[in-house]
Amino acid sequence: MPPKLARYVDKDVMQASCTVGGWVLAILFLNHNVACGWYGLGAAFDTLPTWVEVCRQEYMSHTKGEPDRYYFYTTSLHWTLTMFTPASMEVVPENSFERIYCILTILSAIIFFSTLVSSITTAVATFRRKRAEQMKLNADLVGFLRENHISLKLGTMIQTCMQKHVTRPSQVHRIHESD
Repeated sequence: MPPKLARYVDKDVMQASCTVGGWVLAILFLNHNVACGWYGLGAAFDTLPTWVEVCRQEYMSHTKGEPDRYYFYTTSLHWTLTMFTPASMEVVPENSFERIYCILTILSAIIFFSTLVSSITTAVATFRRKRAEQMKLNADLVGFLRENHISLKLGTMIQTCMQKHVTRPSQVHRIHESD
């Protein structure tokens, strides 16, 4: 991270954001692959009724042309996203092979979606715990400064130094007074 940006972004927030972002990207990648498989399965059979054929007929009943691959891909992706979230869609399995694929997708979605929720919960809980620890340390420091009658100027300098140490530990340098 660039040094100027590091001054404004909390590393714990950045770490939690990257963790959650990584899971979201992984689920989107998985959804893409499942969508391609769903379309491939629907387009593979000529003798069985398939979701692709039902979707084609529905599309052609509302328009004059044939649906293109982009339409089928976006429909497939929409279908997979509904499998991974509590949503619904009008595309359903039309044969046993599609139904088995749907069941396997739902089982996978249960695992991945619950892992995503768990990861987000853990990241937020870790962030809150670190914030609470930091607030307690700050309160302890203020209490120590008050109890020992440290001057306002010196107390402010100590608190500023501690804050810098928390936000940018590599930029804090120790200063020793000469005797």
